[in-house]
Amino acid sequence: MRGLGNLFKGAVFIAGLAGVTTSAFGAAGLTSANVDPLSPVVTYSRDAIPPRIAALTTYIGYTVVVNNTSGNTINNVVFEGTITIADQEEIATFSSSDGVSCAVVPPTTLGNSVTVRCQIGQLKAAQSTQPFSIFFVAPKQDDASPLPDGEDYAEFAGSIITAEGADKGSSPNDSVDPWSTTNVALGTPNATVVKSAVPKGGATFFTGIGGITGLLGGDLFTTSVVVPSSGIVARASIAEEQTLQTSNFITGYATQLDIIDARTGTTADFSPSLLRIVLRMDAANIVKGTKIQSVVITYKKSESEPTKTVLDCPSPTTVTEVGVPCIAERKYYRNRSVPGWSLDLDGDFEWTLLNSTNGRFSIE
Repeated sequence: MRGLGNLFKGAVFIAGLAGVTTSAFGAAGLTSANVDPLSPVVTYSRDAIPPRIAALTTYIGYTVVVNNTSGNTINNVVFEGTITIADQEEIATFSSSDGVSCAVVPPTTLGNSVTVRCQIGQLKAAQSTQPFSIFFVAPKQDDASPLPDGEDYAEFAGSIITAEGADKGSSPNDSVDPWSTTNVALGTPNATVVKSAVPKGGATFFTGIGGITGLLGGDLFTTSVVVPSSGIVARASIAEEQTLQTSNFITGYATQLDIIDARTGTTADFSPSLLRIVLRMDAANIVKGTKIQSVVITYKKSESEPTKTVLDCPSPTTVTEVGVPCIAERKYYRNRSVPGWSLDLDGDFEWTLLNSTNGRFSIE
């Protein structure tokens, strides 16, 4: 019933906006907006529980283009959007915007909706803005009475408001044009899959609990990715899978890392900055007597390219070749004397890789 209530609420919201569009036809100009989710599915954020592990922060993001579809210049254009989560116990908080100045509008009603208002300014006849982005921190999943898998989502809708003349707000040239976009599904509760939008300022994502193995039943392999600050707005996905048994591990593992540049729709390349990728294998999955130096990591950038063996980096902060990953550090947490050792990591293997782009990594 809770989900139906939100659908009804959303319907009323859109209907209310539709009811005021008639004023736009007599206005100085008509507007529209193209609003597209950066990632159609986003993993829930997660608190640092237990406190010794890192919290997971994921993002719901949108790219926006506002259009003046009339033959007149329009002043004081404002883009406004409200994000509402289907589960009423969850809330998405405004994080940042790129390419335009946005701020949260103080709430006028109770509920789990958050409204942002972005100042566009003047649009000349038939002019469109450059694409800009808006980011919200994805909610943490309702742990008391969550919606069934596949039924939780973020809805984003709103209006473009224009006001001409000194009597802003009541001028006969005022217009309010509604817009809406596709819902963003919330989920991927499986600890081996993480999906998120990526702001220009970068982000850190990981599988498992805090990127540490062994904290979930059967969670023997984890992947952590630090995306650097850059000029790239993107969507990111980490997807792990089991592979065949190897001489070094009871179960082999691979991780597919995909970061797609929203500007081009192709694989993001962060050079000269570098992605920092940390792979961990739990001690329970390591064949007794295996030396970390004997483990081979292979890399495949795409299905059409050959598999390569990942070699050592020339230094902990540089790669041998742009677009080719390398191993910056290996760690075997054999005892307390190893820097970074903790009881959670005792006996684990860890590899830190550097690369400017993504692909598939397999551990053998």
